[in-house]
Amino acid sequence: MQKLLHCGLLVLALAMLLGAWTVGAAALEQSAVGIGIVTTENGLYVRNKPDTSGEIIAAASGEDALVVLDQQGEWYHVLYNLDEGYVHSDYVQLKQRENVELGDGIITEEKVNLRAGPGTDSGVVATMLKDDTAQIIGFNTGWFKVVYNGQTGYIRSDLMDLTEKPLTNSDGFGFGRVTSSDGAVQTNATISTDSSASGGVTAADPTAVSLVDYAKSLLGCPYVYGGTSTSGFDCSGFVQYVYKQYGYSLNRTANDQMKNGRSVTVAELVPGDLVFFGYSGYSNHSGIYIGGNQFIHAANPSSGVVITDLYTDYYSSSYLGARRIIG
Repeated sequence: MQKLLHCGLLVLALAMLLGAWTVGAAALEQSAVGIGIVTTENGLYVRNKPDTSGEIIAAASGEDALVVLDQQGEWYHVLYNLDEGYVHSDYVQLKQRENVELGDGIITEEKVNLRAGPGTDSGVVATMLKDDTAQIIGFNTGWFKVVYNGQTGYIRSDLMDLTEKPLTNSDGFGFGRVTSSDGAVQTNATISTDSSASGGVTAADPTAVSLVDYAKSLLGCPYVYGGTSTSGFDCSGFVQYVYKQYGYSLNRTANDQMKNGRSVTVAELVPGDLVFFGYSGYSNHSGIYIGGNQFIHAANPSSGVVITDLYTDYYSSSYLGARRIIG
């Protein structure tokens, strides 16, 4: 009896060890159909079912890569940063061939052939065994392009599990990394639909007023993802550029800009303050408050630099907080 108990405990321990070891891997039970690239700058919700009523489990940023497993109506079934869920296909560009760094993958079968091309008719470059790992650098019609022991080849995507998020992806603003403890996010900061709530208690610094006038002179400049000049801005690039003209050095991304300056409430907003929008404490959009409950920002590729009311449905519901740089 004691021997049986010992064996039972050993089996249980091994099971727990294996279970712990597999945490963090995302399994593909079928060959993927493509790589999806998020096309909306404001981010894209990943839900637990293919419907807008589904629970939000993550939120992908613009240009992030998704592994698309299949399509269900208007929704893609995807892996995003190792989370499995669903995204609406309207906001994703599906590519069957794409050079994309998906991080490391691990072999799930006892023996797998690494082939010279994406197909079983291609020659065998090497043989990989279960639990071998390789760096995934691309996707081609259902096959991962990988680097294994210095050799480049292809493995059918359902024969590997992903073990890390794509190297070029954001962390996904659905999981907040900035908390109220560092003063960046205001508790209950959602803007009231009563626009009189923003009164501008403190007078704006003259330099800030001049900065706002300069920002307005850039109205109509085009939106370019990653842009930081008058030939094209993204949201945080626009904010950074405007402040740079007045001798202020701001962080590059919207989320990191929430660490610049000091926090101010909605009621304290004055021209020149930075305003931030996003989800669960993570900012994916920033702009400059100009007074009159409006802010100027590089909105999106179709609008460029524009002035928008803070009390529009999207911006009032996604408002995170504000920071004062000048004064």
